Amino acid sequence: MSKKQLFLILQTVLLLAATEALVLSAAARLRSADILVGSGTTLELSAPRLIFSFLLSTAVLFFLIRKLRRRVVFEAIFGLSILIGLWALLELYLPQEALFLALGLIALRYLFPLIIAQNVIMLGGIAGIAASLGSVIAWESMAVVLIILGLYDVIAVYGTHHMVTMFKGLLDKGVIFALILPERPRWFFKKLRAVTPGEGFFFLGTGDLALPAVFVAAAAREGFWFGVGAAAGSLLGLLGTDLLFQLGHRRPLPALPSIVLGTLAGFGVIRLLS
Repeated sequence: MSKKQLFLILQTVLLLAATEALVLSAAARLRSADILVGSGTTLELSAPRLIFSFLLSTAVLFFLIRKLRRRVVFEAIFGLSILIGLWALLELYLPQEALFLALGLIALRYLFPLIIAQNVIMLGGIAGIAASLGSVIAWESMAVVLIILGLYDVIAVYGTHHMVTMFKGLLDKGVIFALILPERPRWFFKKLRAVTPGEGFFFLGTGDLALPAVFVAAAAREGFWFGVGAAAGSLLGLLGTDLLFQLGHRRPLPALPSIVLGTLAGFGVIRLLS
């Protein structure tokens, strides 16, 4: 395996690890502040509602890609989504300054449209949204969501191909709803307009980070180590997909199934041990 391949694998694993570390920290913060939904409380978010929301938002975005040509609409959707996540995350630590800091980070990404700026705000935004969702859904419900969406990911990549089509459509409009993985460390400071799929750059989808992170947040409500177990399992699952991709499977590959398997297995091991 080449150094470039090892560097790409390291990036994916570290990005997921960083996302889930932020989520675990947020879950601990919520618990210490007595904000986190506790056991015995009726949770507001069910598995069917979350799956329906995911499918609806995907359908709407796909429709907009097909019907609208103006880039500003998709930039607005991107910016608002990241703003919500960053605001939710920062509010746990700096409630008075959270909104201004979140707006400042997004402004920096547009003032300095570099790959590293894109990845930083994406990571923070995903962690904030995942921590928020994980605080209002039971781990049992989230396990159902993971299994269903893991199967959906396989169908979307190999069957309908609409996820690949949707990503390419957004990319054509200049909006990248993903974290960017360059082959060389110095390319982190390249401008976003220089990013071309397959020419030294790869992508890690938001769902591959967000969905296991939501489960980690939900599992952490049972206890911190349950969240850690789920996080460790998700990292092993992602590593498995990385190795398969880098060792010869050089085409769009659904990462979510192996991540789901690892996440649930890691959580299950900690439950058995406890």
